[in-house]
This record gives sequence, structure tokens and C-alpha cells, in this order.
Amino acid sequence: MTEIMPTNHVLAAVDYQERCDDCCGFKNTFDPAHLQLDQRVNFTTVTETSRGFRYSSKKGVITEIEGDYVAIKSRAGRTIRSRNEVTPTSVPSPLTYAFIGKCNCTKPEKDVDESPKPTGEPS
Repeated sequence: MTEIMPTNHVLAAVDYQERCDDCCGFKNTFDPAHLQLDQRVNFTTVTETSRGFRYSSKKGVITEIEGDYVAIKSRAGRTIRSRNEVTPTSVPSPLTYAFIGKCNCTKPEKDVDESPKPTGEPS
């Protein structure tokens, strides 16, 4: 079954899978303000087990957006999540971000004037 992704210029312009060479975290993160109705998304569920907790990534479709919350329809039914807990399916899931992390490296800016400096004495 092929997945039909909505055309979204915001998602198409950025490579969300790009990783930092230094820390291996994801360089680009998704802005939750760009979520749309009928968009396929990932979200994380937490289930308590006898030994602790089980985290799993689920997929669904946004059916309603109300302020900072979205209603998602999935196989398990309808759930409401904060926008910050949801990512489009083309972006790493919140669970993947939790395991791998986001890049927080600060690289120094290169010197703007990289032209060769004169080495001789002025004439």
C-alpha cells in the first residue's frame, strides 16, 4: 500500500533526516505550527507493564486542530495530543528524537573575508 503524502512546501524544502557530523543528532526539527488537517502524523504512546513502561510510535491522521492541541484518528481510536508531541510521517517520530536527539552543536562562524592577505611590503 503506498502512502499518499500531502503536498506541503514547508516539508519539501527541508531535509529532516539530515544528521550532524559531530553529535549525530538531527539538524532540522519540525515546527508544530505547520501541522494541517488530514495530515498523516506520528505520535508516541506509553503503556504501563508489570516491569515498567513500554513506549511505542503510532501513526494517525489529524482530524481536528484546536489551539495547541490536535485530535488524531488512528487504529486504536481517537486521541488528543499537544502539537509538540506530533510530527508528520516524513519527519522522524517523537520517539526517534528522544532516542537520537536534536543537534545542539554551536559551530563558530567562518571569517567573512577569506581573501588572500598581501605578503609583501607596499611599494
